[in-house]
Amino acid sequence: MPVALRRVLALACLLAVVVLPVRRLHAATRPTLSAPSLSPPVLLATIPLPAASKPLDIAVDAGHNRAYTANAYGNSVSVIDTSTNQLVTTIPNVGGFPASIAVNSRTDRAYVTASSAVAVIDLATNTLLAPINLGFSSTHDIAIQPTRNRAYVTAFSGPQVVVLDLASNSILTTIQGLDFNDAYGVAVDPSRPRAYVTNVNGNNVTVIDTDTITVMKDVTVGANPYGVAVDPVTRQVYVTNLNANTVSVIDTTADADTVVATIPVGSGPYSIAVNPVRHRAYVANIWDSTVSVIDTRHNIVIATIPVPVGSAPEGIAVTLRTNDEYTANFETSTVSVIGTMK
Repeated sequence: MPVALRRVLALACLLAVVVLPVRRLHAATRPTLSAPSLSPPVLLATIPLPAASKPLDIAVDAGHNRAYTANAYGNSVSVIDTSTNQLVTTIPNVGGFPASIAVNSRTDRAYVTASSAVAVIDLATNTLLAPINLGFSSTHDIAIQPTRNRAYVTAFSGPQVVVLDLASNSILTTIQGLDFNDAYGVAVDPSRPRAYVTNVNGNNVTVIDTDTITVMKDVTVGANPYGVAVDPVTRQVYVTNLNANTVSVIDTTADADTVVATIPVGSGPYSIAVNPVRHRAYVANIWDSTVSVIDTRHNIVIATIPVPVGSAPEGIAVTLRTNDEYTANFETSTVSVIGTMK
């Protein structure tokens, strides 16, 4: 969906009912991992991309110390060395208006939604392979399920979610129905057979059983949900509500799928990434150009980090190798690096 159209959608929904902050504790015991001693996060670096490339999304591959941006106006993918925070190269001609990117470290492939196809990149050589043609336009987000070597792609047209078999680079099946109302963000639970899809105009999240590839239920969240991320340690799903300036927290324990907290964040929360080891979630706020840092053990904001003024961070990713976060800044065509002083 073109950026201009998304901006119109966001402005049209400004009068939507704002979900008041609610916090309820869940009694279920959850597994935890030990987190290292934490220092306050700071902005470490800002990396320039090719002029006017307008990145919409970013993904990291910790195994190769790389980050990859989907450049909407550049029809390209930029490659960043995360050990030096330097631009390595830019891969051109990935397709029209690349909007989202995901990495499968098991197969050394990256997948980019680009209009009516998914571009495939060989991460060992940073070269394009044959694309996966979808037969429709306006693809949105993509999430990888490495255990099954599948991808889930959300689409504006349909409405539908397309499931790809990445072994054969073909469409496995398509999930269609009224559950999807401008399906946008998608995330796969790495520890359970579940996927979660945000519906921007439905103000809800659709839960998919990835064993049967069927819709299980819808969960009501805040106004105009865009981004979604899963914390497999706390068994919680985090959803950014663009026009409510909040993040909804869904408890998925025993498939309860209930909203247990609503967290106020910055202005225009768009995308979100989770670090389950450090018990943190990071929210990219496009309208005030900040990143909200959430403590996922208590579901409260513990820090707000400014990125360059007017940068409009739309994509965010975290690398577990260094525990740094990377934001794709649409307006300034840059990537910001957030972490702790080394």
